[in-house]
Amino acid sequence: MKLKQFIIPVAGALLLGGCEADHRNDNLLDSVVYLLESDLQKALFYDIEETTDYSFRAFSSGYTVTPSELGIELSDDVLTAYNEANGTAYTALDPACYRLVNSTGSVDADHPSTTFTVQLDCSAIKQLGDLTSYVIPLRLTSSSSKVNEELGSILINPEMAETQVLVRNAGVVECDLGSSQTLDFTAYVEFDNKWETTTEYVYGDEVLDAYNAEHGIVPRGVKKEIRDIIDGVYRGLDVAKPASRRVEETDFGALDEKSLSARLKELEARMMDFARNLDFEKAAQVREEIKHLREQAFGASAEA
Repeated sequence: MKLKQFIIPVAGALLLGGCEADHRNDNLLDSVVYLLESDLQKALFYDIEETTDYSFRAFSSGYTVTPSELGIELSDDVLTAYNEANGTAYTALDPACYRLVNSTGSVDADHPSTTFTVQLDCSAIKQLGDLTSYVIPLRLTSSSSKVNEELGSILINPEMAETQVLVRNAGVVECDLGSSQTLDFTAYVEFDNKWETTTEYVYGDEVLDAYNAEHGIVPRGVKKEIRDIIDGVYRGLDVAKPASRRVEETDFGALDEKSLSARLKELEARMMDFARNLDFEKAAQVREEIKHLREQAFGASAEA
């Protein structure tokens, strides 16, 4: 009899316990979706691009991820709310300047995030000029999970960057005019270059004039300096004056004043050409011809 009395209360307690609600998931967070890149975001593109893609992700969080179909849509309300909250005056970008190439996605326990993509028409956007006031206002939508209101919208602001090709160690490079020397120049860009680029170097007086103007440099004559180099090379080599290089009296006698002047100018030009090409030995020899011709013409040594 006592055994029966014991079994009945225990069985009753088990029956009551089986009817109680399961509270194991109480106080656990519900599934919520939000944008990892929300609020105002810059979409950088380069001036040589025709189109570029800007991608951003949505994520689902919570103790259990509720399978949901997500999407993004244009929202004037998002733009109005942002301007009012931040005291700004952004304007919606013309839809002709972009398209939503990936505007839907899904999330579940195995894949808690999805990616959306907006393709910018860079050629059309560049025609707008100042881009600082234009945005694409988008709102996140969900079929099942709740959307986090603070992280559920994005405003994409396109920004154009100028493509610049730079030269490493740019500026003035010193070199020894008395020796043969090879100068290497390396061109580079400061971004991940996705395009085939052809680089061309421009040189000469145009580059020199631009550099002098930018740095406030007034060029000074170098004719005397080149002649000093010629003199130095000639004296250093101690070159004997070859008979073939000397102008004989008969040569001078056949030249009138006009022809003599033309001959001197011709020799001057040859001397300077040799000097510019760093062939100072030949330049020094031509200088001796000029000097000898002047001695014959004027009866005394004269500087060329």
